[in-house]
Amino acid sequence: FEVRRLSEGFMDEAWVSQVATPLMQASVKELLWPCDIATLEDGFMVVRESTHRWSRLSQHHARLGEKLPLFDTAVGRAYLSACTDEELEALLEMLGELKGAVGEMARDRRRIRTLIRQTRKRGYALNEGEWSTEPHFGAIAVPVLSGSRLLAAINMIYPKDAIPPEQLRTRFAVRLRKLAEAIGKNSAVWLEG
Repeated sequence: FEVRRLSEGFMDEAWVSQVATPLMQASVKELLWPCDIATLEDGFMVVRESTHRWSRLSQHHARLGEKLPLFDTAVGRAYLSACTDEELEALLEMLGELKGAVGEMARDRRRIRTLIRQTRKRGYALNEGEWSTEPHFGAIAVPVLSGSRLLAAINMIYPKDAIPPEQLRTRFAVRLRKLAEAIGKNSAVWLEG
């Protein structure tokens, strides 16, 4: 299991550097605000790449390798909303065995279903400061899919009061989705090759 986990982390890094990084860097002019791409590892979303170093609006350092919680972050919520029923059930079963807030949330299936339903209806995941580590920042996120294969999720981070909700929906969610689609499309070629 440990060897498989290490190889998956290596594959994530290789795939991200070859496919996602150039597209993310090119997106800075359109998105303006910094974004992170994260993959699932051991029940957390792990930041694999970030545009913080290229975005003039960044208020953080790049957080490469940082583990982000699934339930409290936009990137985690985006990933959950794109899971198949089987993937979601397996993930919640695993997390439900944990003690503390994560395990408790994973066992609250009604709350999880509501969170996923709201995210899918909206078309993107949203965090409006609920993550206690970053209460002054919001984020939107979308999943990164290559065909039907869920690869990652990508977010855009901003100070909570900096962007009106309407602008998030009509401007930034559209641009972030376009970036995720480009990464997913280009990933198909890389993953097959």
